[in-house]
Amino acid sequence: MLKSRFSSLSLTLLVLTSLFLTQMDALALSPTAVEWHQKSRNAIREERYTDAESDIRQAITFDSYDPLLYITLGEIYQKQGLVDQAIQAYDRAAQLDSKDPAIYFSLGTLYEQKQDYPSAQYNYEISQQKNPSYTYVESRLARLLGFQKKYDLAIDKYESYLNQAPRDFEAHSQLARFAVATTRPEDAQTAIQHLLYVKKEAPALYKDEALLAKAYLRLNDPKSALAELASAKENGRYSTEVANLQSVANEALGNIAVAIKDLKIAAESNPEDANFQYRLAFLSAKQNQYTDALKYLTSYLQLNPSDVNARVTQVAWLNRQGSYVTAKNVAQQLLTQEKLNEDQALELWTQQAFAALKTNDYKTSADLYEKVFAATAPAEENYRTIQQNLGVAFYQSGQLQKALGVYQDLLASKALDTDETALVKKDVYHIYLKKGQLASESKDFETAKNFLIDAKPYAQSTEDLQDLRLELGALYLENQYAAEAVALYEEALVQDPNNVEAGLNLASVWRESAPAKVLPLLETILKQANLPESAKWDATYYKASALIELSRKAEALPLLESLKASALSAKPKALNAEGWLALGTLYHEKKLYLQAEQAYQEAVKLDADNALASYNLGSVYLAQKEYGKARVALLQAIQGEKPITQAFYALGLVEENSQNKPKAIEYLQEYLNRAGELSAQTKEKVEAKLKLLSGTPSAVTPLKPVASTVSPPAPKTDRLPL
Repeated sequence: MLKSRFSSLSLTLLVLTSLFLTQMDALALSPTAVEWHQKSRNAIREERYTDAESDIRQAITFDSYDPLLYITLGEIYQKQGLVDQAIQAYDRAAQLDSKDPAIYFSLGTLYEQKQDYPSAQYNYEISQQKNPSYTYVESRLARLLGFQKKYDLAIDKYESYLNQAPRDFEAHSQLARFAVATTRPEDAQTAIQHLLYVKKEAPALYKDEALLAKAYLRLNDPKSALAELASAKENGRYSTEVANLQSVANEALGNIAVAIKDLKIAAESNPEDANFQYRLAFLSAKQNQYTDALKYLTSYLQLNPSDVNARVTQVAWLNRQGSYVTAKNVAQQLLTQEKLNEDQALELWTQQAFAALKTNDYKTSADLYEKVFAATAPAEENYRTIQQNLGVAFYQSGQLQKALGVYQDLLASKALDTDETALVKKDVYHIYLKKGQLASESKDFETAKNFLIDAKPYAQSTEDLQDLRLELGALYLENQYAAEAVALYEEALVQDPNNVEAGLNLASVWRESAPAKVLPLLETILKQANLPESAKWDATYYKASALIELSRKAEALPLLESLKASALSAKPKALNAEGWLALGTLYHEKKLYLQAEQAYQEAVKLDADNALASYNLGSVYLAQKEYGKARVALLQAIQGEKPITQAFYALGLVEENSQNKPKAIEYLQEYLNRAGELSAQTKEKVEAKLKLLSGTPSAVTPLKPVASTVSPPAPKTDRLPL
């Protein structure tokens, strides 16, 4: 860089030296010194610098106090690149002729070549003081000021110089370079003016498209910058710098894909330039191309491994890419191995908390977010996001009351816009809903009901209100508040006549209390397209139940048999224990004992505590004189909290027919004791049976099956996660 920067110095020095020679010719040199000096000049022209030095030193032996001889010696050293020796020679010349401005100018150029800018400036200023007409010195001073980053002074000095030498195109270009290096927009405008002047007045010398593009970019005019860069390509001056500037301009215009393409060209030309890799990383991130962004950032970190901020960014991008486990591990390594400032540590905790949340490590996420939230100022841009994520982490980790507190604080802050407020209210809605569900599971009806009612003001849509109706309806139904449940389900159906859940739950109540009313409701459900299989099974069963209540058992039987076929063909959930019991009852009444036996067995298999199913199964066995099997089933029917009273009578018959009269008497007497008020005819029949037990066993009397009672539907599971 220095070599090209000072390429014009030698020419300047030669011009000035010729002036020295002209002036010094008039001085009195001894003839011998003149001869040796001339020989030295000839050797310089022929680039025989060793001979030139030898000859000039011979001249100095004859006239050691003549400044011209030392000027020539300095020139010889400078042509050989011996700057320090050249400076010594010119210093000696200045001592001998302190009034000559050209000597100080030469010293200035030499010190400038050494990048000793203060010494160069000192000598240039002396040269200008000695002869103010040396206007070119002013341009050299301006350049020195720029090299020292004293840009304002450099620009002013160049402006002053160009007022006297307006066609010094190199000075115009150099002024523009320093103007672009500042941060003031007015300086960028100054640079543009000077470069456009050169472009107009000396198009053959104009080679500064990239510099002009930089000035346009400084003024936020990327379109003009791109036009200049296109001109550079047309003129064969396409370079890494041009490609890089094109990427900057395209990025400013929002053409990120094109900017990446341009920057890749620059990066491929100079793969060791960390800045290119860094910008490629961030441009890719702008496109949400985090795999590429991480690739470029990794390349950047290989070139610049000490950039801790970049490594923190790497963790954030790993999260964006979905590599949550890796993000969590890298963050932990940085936290334990690096000396981090407060902001870096806080960002890593935030990224760790997010990664933990995404990997379902909710307790860790809640702990970290709580720490981050406490350390984040409310004025920070991501404060609200952290607060909302803290609420989610609390919710998911089961800390519902803490989550509720976070969201209520958010609402109280009034710092949210309309959409954010709606989202937070919905979160509060779900928290109350969840608390209600948990209380319901704990059989705390009042608390569950209150939480669900508290959720209503936070519902943000008709869907939310509908879900709440269904949730509260299920709670009422489970706790035997049928009227309240029916009202909610009817309200839900007004909102959405095709709501399957509301329709089925309403049917579960009405199939016994209002069977005629439930049939059209179930028909509507069964006609729905894409009806879930489980809903179809429930609707079919409820329809069969309603038909049975309406004594239309012939219509109910094929419905239950269709469910039976599904249940026996790898879909066991098609018919529940209650359904099998109802089917068995229909078979039993038709004296289809084998089919009834199978149905009752399936009911018992699904619900071992179903005393009614065990009783009916025992009754079938008794009718078929399978007394041993009947005994086992009937004994099961009298176990538990709600034994079937008629099972004692049936057991009496089993024992009677098994010749165990004492046991038969015991069961029959227990039946009378438990049965309460019996009709006179039934009571007389049992008492007569007791009297005859000492005689011949009576014939088996087939028992009628006991109809099943309707059970409310099971409460819903947690169907609305946050």
